[in-house]
Amino acid sequence: MRTRHTFLTVLIFIIVLTMQACSDDSTSAGPDGDPPNLPSNIAPVVIDTQYFESNNIPNDAEHSNYKSVEGMAIFGNALFQADATVGLVNSFLSLAPMLNIQPEFDNGSWTWNFNVTGFFKDSGFFENEVVETIIQIIATPTAGGVEWVVQYTGNFLDTRVENFRFITGLTSTDGSNGEWRFFDPDGGNTPAAVYSWNIESESVYTASIDINSYADFSNMLITYEREGAENWLSAEPQNGQFSRVYWNTETHSGWYEDFQTDRICYTNFVNTSCS
Repeated sequence: MRTRHTFLTVLIFIIVLTMQACSDDSTSAGPDGDPPNLPSNIAPVVIDTQYFESNNIPNDAEHSNYKSVEGMAIFGNALFQADATVGLVNSFLSLAPMLNIQPEFDNGSWTWNFNVTGFFKDSGFFENEVVETIIQIIATPTAGGVEWVVQYTGNFLDTRVENFRFITGLTSTDGSNGEWRFFDPDGGNTPAAVYSWNIESESVYTASIDINSYADFSNMLITYEREGAENWLSAEPQNGQFSRVYWNTETHSGWYEDFQTDRICYTNFVNTSCS
């Protein structure tokens, strides 16, 4: 399993090299009109940890149940953001419009091409080896949305890859639901992780990340649901060592339970018995 450090190094490398790319002002018009917009946020549903950050609750015995929920929420949010990977990919996708790179249309798909050259070695430090990197973002409009592929040619960790499908996905036309699949060269056709979401309204939505082998985690399903002030989060590893939490941002109440702990509760941040 690849470490978090080396996995993120690759993404940082992509962004650094791509920022050196020359913009391409040409474009080929296709029969379907304008190209789709690049996703503005690859993870539109994450856990809002601002609630926990804004409440200055002491870390003492009286508030230990609340603190257990807070810790689980922060942990879950880190996984939903792939330990900063999502933020890096968001930055990467935003580079195309920033650099005025225009897509080309061919055979029903729009393609943004990044062709860059830099000095790089596998450990993540620059040296006197010139490496060519080709990155393509391919968008294929469908009846209900857009299919996406982020394709990579170059040095990926300790492997030279050609046309490696790093990310694939499907987004609905309005962006209210979709799925992203992240791949590792050693994983074949099995995604390292699958992130999906569904948004019903500004305060009602669900998301999940199904991890096969990603960063420092494997074989784990994380699910999150919000309905207004109510929030539910669960982590379900295949080994059965589950954790589940609930919190209400209006009543400041909630509970925590896991495979070895009976449900523990709090009201107005203070430990209380569970009814």
